[in-house]
Amino acid sequence: MVNCVSTAQLVRAFWDRFTAGDLGAVEQMMASDVVRIGPRKDDEDDISRGRDAYMTYLRNIRSTMP
Repeated sequence: MVNCVSTAQLVRAFWDRFTAGDLGAVEQMMASDVVRIGPRKDDEDDISRGRDAYMTYLRNIRSTMP
């Protein structure tokens, strides 16, 4: 059986887990070949390629949050 969710539900679940600090669940939701392109898209330092790189980025951000 396939679990069908809307894009909005998926995004909401991702950020709910992130703000709750459940980075293990965030990582499980992510494809291994994810690419994050930040607002400085022409700056290679603002691009995360792969799950490990994106999780490092997210962990750094999360560590600054209460």
